[in-house]
Amino acid sequence: MPKMMRAMTTLALLATAAPSMAQDVAKALPDLGVNVLAVVSDGDQTARSYSTGILGDETRTDRLTLWTTPFDATGTSAGSVEAPNANYSPSGVVVLNTQGTRAYVVETMRRPAGTTQLAQLEPSTLLTAYDISQPRAAKQIASINIGMRPHSLDLSADGKTLVALSNDAERPLAFIPITENGLGEPGFFQIPDRLDGKGFGFVQWSPVDNILAVQFSLDSAVRFLRVTQDGAGRVTTIDPSGDKVITNKYPFIGQFTPDGSHYITSDVNWGPDGAGVTRGVLTMIRVGRGESDIQNRQVDVDITGRSVESFAISPDGQYLIASAMEDTGQPVGHPNFTGLARITIHRIDVERGRLATVGEVQHEARLPQGIVFDRSGKYLFVGTNELADDASRGGVKIFRFDRSPTPTLIDTGIKLYAPPGVHSITVAHP
Repeated sequence: MPKMMRAMTTLALLATAAPSMAQDVAKALPDLGVNVLAVVSDGDQTARSYSTGILGDETRTDRLTLWTTPFDATGTSAGSVEAPNANYSPSGVVVLNTQGTRAYVVETMRRPAGTTQLAQLEPSTLLTAYDISQPRAAKQIASINIGMRPHSLDLSADGKTLVALSNDAERPLAFIPITENGLGEPGFFQIPDRLDGKGFGFVQWSPVDNILAVQFSLDSAVRFLRVTQDGAGRVTTIDPSGDKVITNKYPFIGQFTPDGSHYITSDVNWGPDGAGVTRGVLTMIRVGRGESDIQNRQVDVDITGRSVESFAISPDGQYLIASAMEDTGQPVGHPNFTGLARITIHRIDVERGRLATVGEVQHEARLPQGIVFDRSGKYLFVGTNELADDASRGGVKIFRFDRSPTPTLIDTGIKLYAPPGVHSITVAHP
């Protein structure tokens, strides 16, 4: 049976929590498997800026907002700090260290004073480190300039090195050592076979190996690179690891499975020849794992909602949950506007290299971006640029993930409140 047909026959309708469930989840908030939850909000762009080209009020600021265990059942944050960032990027511009005491944020574009139009934004080069060990007193501790228009950021498995990917022909890859005081001296590298600096979209570090995945959105491809470091941890060389893999159109974000055996991209089908396309695609890639096994190959695809700019893989690697924006970013009253975003549920089989849609829900949101699991895999934190019922606030909606008898997401009714413009979420697990 075709996958789209399976998706429709296994459609899981959205269930909204009754008040009693919301109360039960509120009581359980202190026990959720999260030490620190962090979101970044872009104060410059509203949920409608991509559609209208108009920026938000210049008095709004970019913020990093934090919640810590135990969570406040009212949704109030534990603290926040001004943090330059831009929604003009994939959902992957903030990372935390394992302990949840440091945060790192890149800014893709910046807003010159007095500007009102999206087209007036200018490229940034900023990477900033924050001490968040005391969330109510979170503070900036370091900042450096890296490549122009940094699109995404990730942290090595040992937590000692950051990697940032920029659309910069001279220095697209930056490796930054983590120091006690914040950020060390960056090392810059070209990407093998790509010297034009165009179309670099997303970077991820394998959770189990010194391998990077670098996505080329305009080329619809992924290149895997092996990173070599010296005794002091400085990156000395990067080399291709196996062949480049072709994905479906415009791979925007991606993620390794927890065991590092596969890499999955969200291909959003953007571009002039994508007009009228109402769904996206997940591409599943088997990743070569060493000198005797460096063959990377596409093994499966599956269908998502429209414009999936973020997805989460469960801690056990068995499920992928994709958050699709649909047309929630259109102005209310626009013929294409919809108040309902879509979340699709996919089962992952790493042994067979297979993806299968097993459920789908809709929920009220405005330009939802950013999605992460708690450590238990029972709860999902789903970011939304603006709340559907209050455009003056962004936030995080908490869903419960029930696997039996049919995989289903249930909206608990609990919201965590943040400034508007939420577009990236990350967690530090205890």
